[in-house]
Amino acid sequence: MQINQEIFLLVAEELSIQKAAKRACITQQCVSDHIKRMEAQYQVPLFTRRPHFQLTQHGEEVLTILKRMKQSEEELNRKMKKRALEERGSFSVGISSSRAQVILPWVLPAYYRSFPDVEIKFLMNDTALLEDSLLRGEIDLFLGINTHYHEQFSYISICEDDVCIIVSDKMLKGNADFLDKTINLKFLEQLPFVSCYPTSVLYHMVEQYADAQHLHIYSPFSLSDTATQIQLCKQGVCAAFVPRMLLSDIPNYNRSCPREQRIHILSLPPVPNVSTTLKVELVTCHERGMPKYIAQFLSLMESSIRREYQNICTTDHLWPS
Repeated sequence: MQINQEIFLLVAEELSIQKAAKRACITQQCVSDHIKRMEAQYQVPLFTRRPHFQLTQHGEEVLTILKRMKQSEEELNRKMKKRALEERGSFSVGISSSRAQVILPWVLPAYYRSFPDVEIKFLMNDTALLEDSLLRGEIDLFLGINTHYHEQFSYISICEDDVCIIVSDKMLKGNADFLDKTINLKFLEQLPFVSCYPTSVLYHMVEQYADAQHLHIYSPFSLSDTATQIQLCKQGVCAAFVPRMLLSDIPNYNRSCPREQRIHILSLPPVPNVSTTLKVELVTCHERGMPKYIAQFLSLMESSIRREYQNICTTDHLWPS
């Protein structure tokens, strides 16, 4: 509202130039000047001075309108302050380092365009450790793989991520039968593998799969970082068990790399009562409040991962003969 209108409301409330001046911390002459300017603007008297200082009929009409205007302005300010609070803040997200490298470029550019004033801290760890971090209040949410059930948690199921074998053309030289539709699993025992650490969900899944198939998987290397595992496979150093979601760059890589470094992505044959997929979920603590900027991050994570994973599953990873 304009200063003239603010002063008018004070005078109309107090019905006294002196009291209005005291509340506004200005002189009586200054108050009178503001009222005179309004009367000149509207070309009608707003107050009678004698026998009593009071509003005229025109003044009453102006008072009614200005009160509505002030209420509307205050409501607008409240809404804008609330929206500003909803779009400004900070939160913490747990995710494995391997999935962060793939997923965050899908999500953060779009999120930052909508919420440029929100700060996000990322804690890189395996799911089991992230579960404890969420329970202790160290993070606000995490992307979990085969997350354990906790009654305090809320879960958003995103997808079932297939576990694949990746192996270079160089390592398969002379063993073309391995590429038949039915994989010769015994051939796996002839390959060196790079494995995850025992804290990883994938480590235990591969262990269960190998036990069910009576396979001995030779793993001379152990690495927690899947990107490094993939690089070792590209160089023909070893093979690896890798979630399909983390192989999004393989099609483009295969089109440009030397033939012997090209990567085959091979699906695991199903085994009764043994899962060959990883359940990907977004996990929050339902007892805690969720500002708009966190809810929007969850929604964007969910839609982006589903869309990109579908693209990965429908993209041919092979190269022209």
